Amino acid sequence: MVAASIATVAVAAAAWALAGRRAAVLAAALFAVLSPAPHLEGFTANGELLATAATTSAVALGAWWSVNHDQRLLLLAGIAASTGVLTKQAAVDGLVAVGALVLADAWRRRRNPLRDLVVFASGAAVPLALAFLHGLAIGLDDWWFAVASHRTQMDSLINGLYDTHRAEFFQSLGPFRRDLGLLMPLAVVGLVAVARRHRLTLPLVWLLTATFGVAVGGVFHPHYWVQVAAPLALLAALGLDLVATRWRAAARVLGAVALVVPLAYSIPVYTARTADRVSELTSADPRHVAAQEVGEAVAAITEPDERVAVLWTNAAIYWYADRASPFRHMWFAPLRDFEGAAEIARATIIGPGPPPAAIVVATEPTAFDPDGQIARLLARRYRLVDVVAGNRIYRLRPALPEQPSVP
Repeated sequence: MVAASIATVAVAAAAWALAGRRAAVLAAALFAVLSPAPHLEGFTANGELLATAATTSAVALGAWWSVNHDQRLLLLAGIAASTGVLTKQAAVDGLVAVGALVLADAWRRRRNPLRDLVVFASGAAVPLALAFLHGLAIGLDDWWFAVASHRTQMDSLINGLYDTHRAEFFQSLGPFRRDLGLLMPLAVVGLVAVARRHRLTLPLVWLLTATFGVAVGGVFHPHYWVQVAAPLALLAALGLDLVATRWRAAARVLGAVALVVPLAYSIPVYTARTADRVSELTSADPRHVAAQEVGEAVAAITEPDERVAVLWTNAAIYWYADRASPFRHMWFAPLRDFEGAAEIARATIIGPGPPPAAIVVATEPTAFDPDGQIARLLARRYRLVDVVAGNRIYRLRPALPEQPSVP
């Protein structure tokens, strides 16, 4: 809610800088109503939404810098833009869009952009430097793996099968059309509007870079499209503002259609009476429904500092249990696709180190336990304490006291 509210204000601020008050009101309305995007999981705390708060703030600060050239705004824009990247690796749109704006502004004004670029880069360096120091504190290898290597080594645009990526892309277009599709034609008109004002660089580069961020993820989960909601809302508002200068009635009709049609698609979600029903309507994955109940059951039998192992397909349980995972890879696909990952995960449970305090068998462990070692360990060292939505929950048995030696 906080991230979405910040992004709403920032989209309005950017529109105000580019076209005035009416465009700001339209941008805020479009983004506030449409960005929750239930078919795209836009109402959940995913990385795209959280990063949008930062990148949209960077764009708004950059837009106002282009109005008054106060370098303090450029410094803050750099801080916000790099915060977006640290929140979601693909959220480079703020950095690229504001950087392109600085270069375009220098070209238009026939001046050297070096000083402005240094100010912007200095702001961007602050969160990145703090994150790097944190990485040094916790172990640079683990930090770099979490920030970058996991996605570059896993299924992304540069990895995986082309046919799979293509199928996932076209499958994601249905939810996108339902929630944000009507912003597309208005965004085209918005591009015409900012081109007439000679302010095209920032919104165009922002939209293109945000779209690139969707593409680099590769697997095209529907929530990836949340990243383009803000630039589309901005451009659509600028398009409606242009129409309103000549045909106010037409602008009202177009704006009403852009809001009402997606809301009509979403009525079953917005009128659902339970969170479980919302999950069922917005995701075909039943694990979302089970994760909270299982996580709460795990939390009830473990201590906050104890580790829990979930085998192997419902990492959301860790969130609801508020317990740490012993695995570097928490989902089935990474364990399957990373060389050696399954062996390391198995050794974490059956090896000589401290075993997890609890184990949740979300799916049968046979895929990564061909010799049945984990099954034997569960029978020997753990006791079954509960079964929740088909998930078996095991608790580690107390260690037996050592027997005194017999002389």
